Amino acid sequence: MKIAILGKNPKASPSNLKIFESMKKTMPCTLYADIQKLNLFVGDECKVLYKGKDLAEFDLIYPRINPSLADFGYITVRMFEDSVYTPISSDAIRASHDKFLTLEVLARAGLPIPKTILTIGREKMNKVFEQIGFPMVLKLLSASGGKGVLMASDIKEAKGIADTLHWFKQPVFVEEFIENPGEDIRLFVIGDEVAGAMKRVASKSDFRSNIHAGGKGERYVATPEEKELAIKASQAIGADIAGVDILHSQNGPFIIETNIFPGLKGIMEATKKDIPKLIAGFLHDKIKA
Repeated sequence: MKIAILGKNPKASPSNLKIFESMKKTMPCTLYADIQKLNLFVGDECKVLYKGKDLAEFDLIYPRINPSLADFGYITVRMFEDSVYTPISSDAIRASHDKFLTLEVLARAGLPIPKTILTIGREKMNKVFEQIGFPMVLKLLSASGGKGVLMASDIKEAKGIADTLHWFKQPVFVEEFIENPGEDIRLFVIGDEVAGAMKRVASKSDFRSNIHAGGKGERYVATPEEKELAIKASQAIGADIAGVDILHSQNGPFIIETNIFPGLKGIMEATKKDIPKLIAGFLHDKIKA
């Protein structure tokens, strides 16, 4: 079996390195391919080459691609996914690295999401603010790890954020604020199971519960409903491995994000589970089937 992980230099991603090491133990012929060193060829033949190796000859390609390389990653995976098994589809790369597209895909699948509006017209902003109501959340389409996520409590704050986004030629992505105690649930999906879950609690000075934004993770026992939502969300975006975030409110649960490049530190510390080993086992069984 020939296996490859696609990602940035593993030294820049401890999570990628942990997964690679676990996969190497289970499947010795595992290659880590630095995505920034790939060459893509189209013509009489279409090839994705890494140091002279044609990745189309591999049995499995696991893309662990961060948001900054999403466009290139989408093209790369698309080129060989018809012939090679990829647990993360090219559509998943495109959708999960665009916050609005993620929600659009989930909504089409009939899954519960916050009310959201995307616009590029400044003259429509007052109407948008009126439709969403305050407080509200404004995001960048490529927001990640809590970065690029801001809250506005009134029209003055919202206009200030929107004006800044327009200045930088960014669409304005406005989402209703789901009233909650400053916590959400991260569920780690592998295949058709939830391998682990944690509750992420925001720091007292922030509304974002992301670990990278200062939130803290603690072990959580997911309900059957939460597990079902997470698995359906992962399947909807085209990913066999994903982190799915659920926010609870008085009106029930909402899915706020699917992450195909989830970090491992928080979930492993909270669950005490060897997530890389579980990923390696799943992928091994998948290509053996």
